Amino acid sequence: KIAETKAIAEESFLYSQIKEIVENCYDIGKIEEIYEIFGGYVNRSFGLYTVKDGERQTWFFRKYMRHKDMNELMLEHKLLTYAKQQGFTRGAVPEPGKDGNTFYSLEQKMEDGSVETWYFAVYNFIEGRATYDWINNMMPQYTYESVAELLAELHNAVRDFDPETYERAESRCDGLMKEFPDVFRGYSKTYADNGYDNCYTQFFASKLDYIEEMCKKAYIPEEDLKQMPVCPLQCDFHPGNVKYDRNGYVTGIYDFDWAKMDIRLFEFGLGMVYFFASWDADNDGEIYLDRIVNFVNVYNKRLRELGGLAPIGELEKKYFYELPLMGNMYLVRWCSEAYYKDMELNPYEYFYYMRHQVKSIKWMEDNEAKIREVLATIE
Repeated sequence: KIAETKAIAEESFLYSQIKEIVENCYDIGKIEEIYEIFGGYVNRSFGLYTVKDGERQTWFFRKYMRHKDMNELMLEHKLLTYAKQQGFTRGAVPEPGKDGNTFYSLEQKMEDGSVETWYFAVYNFIEGRATYDWINNMMPQYTYESVAELLAELHNAVRDFDPETYERAESRCDGLMKEFPDVFRGYSKTYADNGYDNCYTQFFASKLDYIEEMCKKAYIPEEDLKQMPVCPLQCDFHPGNVKYDRNGYVTGIYDFDWAKMDIRLFEFGLGMVYFFASWDADNDGEIYLDRIVNFVNVYNKRLRELGGLAPIGELEKKYFYELPLMGNMYLVRWCSEAYYKDMELNPYEYFYYMRHQVKSIKWMEDNEAKIREVLATIE
């Protein structure tokens, strides 16, 4: 009963924050309804119905994670605004408030008595269905192709984006592969130091040597890295961050708060693991290579039609083995970091995630020759 009362109080407080921000800072009318959108692991998201001049409108509202980095927030908002200016119409774009700002803040008193600043923003609402997520990722071929065209249009629109002084607070993908082994060992040590001994922590500790070994295989020589196209990446490119119409075609993409500047190929390294690695028990971790080839071919075809950003070329194709390895390592980092930040999370759930990533890495190691051969057929 106490827990239920607390939850109701927290929801009431949060809804009052949303109402205060929206009705004081934006010119989008009065709030008629608020509902929470579940599924994210970092920020809190809501759908809003507002009424202005008798017209009902739908918006997406975000309360950013605790201690949100302002450089990352500014990069995300500038990038999405720029993409829209360049004609990309299928992104969730931050809505300017009455004073032109695209985000606002409130001071919030925490349970320990301290006061913290939290950030909020309103975005246009992308119509469509959240049909898939990063585990339920099996789609019809035409849906994958629709996603590939979307990605090509996004990358093409933002190819000349200038991030100015704003950047994501992490290294580029090549640097991460060198940092990760020490980072992972630090997480594992912290688990042990805090007395957490469970199926997840035991499995992760047992795989650290192997993960370090495979990080070294996910390496691109500096002379080749420097020649690869760099552009803004959504950097959380998975089926759950895309919406679809009732026929399975893409309506838009959202959730850019991990956006960063990096080699274009890293979007594929991470995205292809998300979209094409099986979670089925009988072939968990296997990556469907033929689907990747078709996806990249559709992406390249769309870029040729647009005539701006160059398609995936021979140099990038050369490293289509290393990049999904990087993508897997990136998700190992996400999983281990999430548990590091909150060791009260369900260890069985995170064991399930981590085991999947390690299985995918092992499948790639066992099938390296086949992967290189198949992906070399990209047109």
